[in-house]
Amino acid sequence: MKSRVPLLLAGLIALILSLIVLFYVGNLLWPANPVVLPPLQTTFRTVHIPPHRKALVWTDEDRAVQAELNKALTAARPVQRLIYDRAKTMDGRVVEDHPGYIVFTETFGENGEMSVTLPRERIVRIEPLNVPVPEVTLRDVRFFREFPDKQFYKKPPYTLLTEESFFAVEQIVKQQQELYTQFVGWAGALISAADRREDIQLLIFSDADEYAAYVRRSAPNLEGSSGFYNVAQDQLVVLHQRDADWVAEGRRKIAEIAEQQRGQIKTERDRQRFAQWKQENEGRLRARAVESTRRAIRHEGIHQLAFTLGVQSPFQSGRGWVSEGLASFFETGKPGGANDSRLDELKSALAGGQLVPLRRLLAMARCESALDYAEAWSLTCLLMQPEYRAGFFNYLDELRRHPSPFSGDPAEELCRFLSFGPEELETRWQAFIRTL
Repeated sequence: MKSRVPLLLAGLIALILSLIVLFYVGNLLWPANPVVLPPLQTTFRTVHIPPHRKALVWTDEDRAVQAELNKALTAARPVQRLIYDRAKTMDGRVVEDHPGYIVFTETFGENGEMSVTLPRERIVRIEPLNVPVPEVTLRDVRFFREFPDKQFYKKPPYTLLTEESFFAVEQIVKQQQELYTQFVGWAGALISAADRREDIQLLIFSDADEYAAYVRRSAPNLEGSSGFYNVAQDQLVVLHQRDADWVAEGRRKIAEIAEQQRGQIKTERDRQRFAQWKQENEGRLRARAVESTRRAIRHEGIHQLAFTLGVQSPFQSGRGWVSEGLASFFETGKPGGANDSRLDELKSALAGGQLVPLRRLLAMARCESALDYAEAWSLTCLLMQPEYRAGFFNYLDELRRHPSPFSGDPAEELCRFLSFGPEELETRWQAFIRTL
């Protein structure tokens, strides 16, 4: 019996270590008892470099590239909508027309096409589509020439370069178009027509090494970030989190735990449960990577829109809470909607007496910690309440017109546009976050 004690202790230690690994990965589903996934990536960076752009001038090479891009956009443009089997639809073009049937092709960018042969009795009707070919601007051309190996997509107001699939890009563009509509509707009078632009650029990397090399070249102080908006280049740059380090670590932990458990598979039912466990956890990891990527694109997309549409000045100095508060306000897809990761951070700090006083937050040149971002989000949500919104917008307008560094107390600067002082703002803010 004594000789078994070390073995039992070793087995117990191995079990405890396995559970710790399980928790570290975050919500690796053991068949009947899931735990909580780690929070999404919620701290992003923005390169605040005042743009000093020279006027771009077309060259012969630019014109040649523009012609090729126009040709590709024209070829991919659907010109007809096929309605068949009562309510099914396809957008594309008839490529063969015969007495008894047609061949209809739908194109999916550079990811191929799908053709169907349909007898005429299944066809309800074929409607013409008037889908204009978007203009390829000189900025588009220079963007593509910098990354000629990436796929070019243009759906106004966005231009994308990426290696992601046509279907993934369609989802991203739809999300950003909705974000654009939300932001324009929210910002209202803070936007002037002269500030609008139709070639808002997104650069999405699928390879972590390529992204890291680009960051070292363009924004070396942002190494390790998942995405950023570069004011100088007027580009939103994001790494798809599928290839991020934390996802690779998650895959490694899943494989490690799977290998540890492999010897316990004795029956067909064990094998099925093991396969299901592995499949579900890998699926959850992929889903979390997709959501983290979309969240980064939304967050950085607000920085992009705020500067592109003139709501914030590219020469703004300090007041980091304004930029990050606005971006966090929109990052969940519903302006001012529930933001669990920010709220969890906030309530944890509140319970532990770790809140950063507003005077200190308002004086920060930029947000650094997850708590800074959470507090900026909550303050923006407070200031967007009906009783404070007009004063907040007047404050944003003042920042846009006079973006110089602080000349006095930043808390007093904000409260000048409200009807109370910094101490009262602190009191109302802390009362507000307790209601969230």
